[in-house]
Amino acid sequence: MLKFAEVSDKRTLEILDSRTAGLTRGEALRRLEKDGPNKLPEGKKTSVVGLFISQFGDVMTLLLIGAAMISAAVACFSGDVSDITDTAIIITIILLNAAVGTVQQYRADKAIEGLKKLGGTFARVRREGEIIQIPKEELVTGDIVLLEEGDVVPADLRVLRAADLKCDESALTGESNAAEKREGVIAGKKVEIADAYNLLFSSTFVVGGSGEGVVTAVGKDTEIGAIANMLSDGDKGITPLERTLNRLGKIISAFVLAVAAALFVLGAFVRYGGVLNSFMTAVAVAVAAIPEGLPAVISVIMAMGVQRMSREKVVIRKLKSVETLGCCTCICTDKTGTLTCNKMKVTEVACGLSSAHSTGSTQKLTECMAICTRVRKGPEGFMGDPTETAIRAYAEEQGFCGEYCVTGEIPFTSERKMMSVRAETEQGEFVYVKGAPEEILPRCSSIYGTEREMTEKDRENVLQRCAGMSRGALRVLAFAYKSGGDLTEENLVYLGACGMMDGLREGVPQA
Repeated sequence: MLKFAEVSDKRTLEILDSRTAGLTRGEALRRLEKDGPNKLPEGKKTSVVGLFISQFGDVMTLLLIGAAMISAAVACFSGDVSDITDTAIIITIILLNAAVGTVQQYRADKAIEGLKKLGGTFARVRREGEIIQIPKEELVTGDIVLLEEGDVVPADLRVLRAADLKCDESALTGESNAAEKREGVIAGKKVEIADAYNLLFSSTFVVGGSGEGVVTAVGKDTEIGAIANMLSDGDKGITPLERTLNRLGKIISAFVLAVAAALFVLGAFVRYGGVLNSFMTAVAVAVAAIPEGLPAVISVIMAMGVQRMSREKVVIRKLKSVETLGCCTCICTDKTGTLTCNKMKVTEVACGLSSAHSTGSTQKLTECMAICTRVRKGPEGFMGDPTETAIRAYAEEQGFCGEYCVTGEIPFTSERKMMSVRAETEQGEFVYVKGAPEEILPRCSSIYGTEREMTEKDRENVLQRCAGMSRGALRVLAFAYKSGGDLTEENLVYLGACGMMDGLREGVPQA
């Protein structure tokens, strides 16, 4: 993968037998059949029988099994009903413990599989000169992938075009700052991941700008795939509770065996009570000393813990893990795509100085919302950043259908917190701006629909309304515009603001 950083764009395409117009559909299908889907290899799945058998691996359970076998042997030899009862109780405890563990692990595995399906993503690619959207798993080497702010990089790519492109590569490099990406060739030194400004890596995030690249590796051949392979080769650890129970089981086993052996020796060779009677006495003491109720009590306590955690929407795969998770006071999770749908929707709009709960909007506001985006319309709807697709969808719902041509753009960055677009419309040339309200308002000199200048009190009122939307868990953007082709953010006319919310997935309760 890193070798492509040292060769030109043209040479990269030659090596991959690709072209800027993209692969043909037939060639893409052939490569998919040859190389397999673009996903990390999954571990071998364990059957229900395998899960049940795996419950008998810890020391305490093995100790109980040994006690049951010895108790059964004693019952058969002596014919004592109490020995048979003890055997039945021990076996019942063992089977119940295994059954509870199997059911819990099976249900957790199914829930985890469901989460994997929910995490499916799509990629925008160019094939035969046409931009289409396909499942990430269908990407092949040589595909031309188009990326925008908010996208997850679907495979390892060599950058062919970049416009203020920045990526979050902390998962690979540990660097919290976004890495700038651009075209070019890196030569004269051995390329490291952190220095590969012309490469994009699978599972990293585009946090700014846009670009396109050619796929150089998919699935297990990616850099993130190499990490996954190393992790899969490692030994699986055990929980603190398992470690403690194993240590306790060894101590009890050693103590019981030592006492039983001492009683047998004393009875058979010191007191001369007979070898068989001494052996039966030692076995009886050993069976009585083994705490057969301990695994059952632990299983009940852990099952209660699992139920309490499940009410908090926490999936626990193994019963013994509840002890570790039960010590947590806060669980952090990546919400987008797991708890939420990653599909934003405009729920509140404030036009000019109107109420933040207004549901209508002016024609000029919807025009700004539609034009000041990088959204493209495909066969399955709008494609692009979820925030921008929500804004564009709302604009069309409000009746926007005007013709326009974008002639200039200043992209959104984390430093500017704004995006500006110059466009030719049916009414003339305008500059449209969207961004954080605290950045837009100081640049506004007037308010749409009024004939006076914007005052500090007006700005304060608008910011208070926007803050009200933010307190309602909405993502808030402000919009402004000005006439003319000067692509600068000054003397703007304030249009309004909107609040968006990411819908929760089915089954996830509202906060």
